[in-house]
Amino acid sequence: MLSKSEFDDQLLTQSFYQALFNRFYQSCVRAGDRDNNRAMQTLLSECTFGIAPSPTGVQTLFIIAPDQESAQLLTEYVPTLVSCAMEIMGGVNQTAICFVPVEKQAEFKAELRECKPFSPKFLLGKIFAHPPEFENSDDE
Repeated sequence: MLSKSEFDDQLLTQSFYQALFNRFYQSCVRAGDRDNNRAMQTLLSECTFGIAPSPTGVQTLFIIAPDQESAQLLTEYVPTLVSCAMEIMGGVNQTAICFVPVEKQAEFKAELRECKPFSPKFLLGKIFAHPPEFENSDDE
C-alpha cells in the first residue's frame, strides 16, 4: 500500500505527463497544414504516449499507434511530430512511432492497467533522432 505522500506524488506525476502529452497533441494539431491536419489529428487521438529511455539511455517520446497501419500512416508526419516534441519536451532527443503486435496487446494493456513504469519491450516501430538545435553564435 502506498503512503499518502507517495500516492500524492504518483498523482502529481500522472497529471504532469497527461498535461504534457495533451500540450504535445494540441501543438501538433495546430502545426499541421490544413489539408493534413484532420488526418493527423485523427491518428494522434487514437495513440498512447509515453517517455522512456532507450537501451543507450536516450530519452525517447513513444507515440504508440493502435495498429501497424496507423503507425505507418503517422510516419508521414514525422517532421511535424519531431518539431513539436523538440519545442515542448526539452531533454527528449528522439521520437519513436510504434505499435503493439496483436499477440502482445493483452500483456501490454495489463501492464498499463497496473500502472507499471512504461516499458517499450512490447513495441515494434521506428525511432527518429531529433536534429541538433543550433544556437545563435556571435561569429556571424
